Amino acid sequence: MPTRYNKFVHEENVRRFEKRLETETDHGQRTLLRELLAEEWKQLRHPLEAPDDEAGKPGQTG
Repeated sequence: MPTRYNKFVHEENVRRFEKRLETETDHGQRTLLRELLAEEWKQLRHPLEAPDDEAGKPGQTG
């Protein structure tokens, strides 16, 4: 996927997770949303780092 597309997806996920955090009351769900939000922010700051689940796909080394 093109970098521009990846950036868009991560930005939309950030918006979605932040919005859900405004109303979520379940402690476990809030914890999960914070973790997901942190991962999305990490991907926005370092877009060239592939997530662990991308390792081993054709065309990638490592």
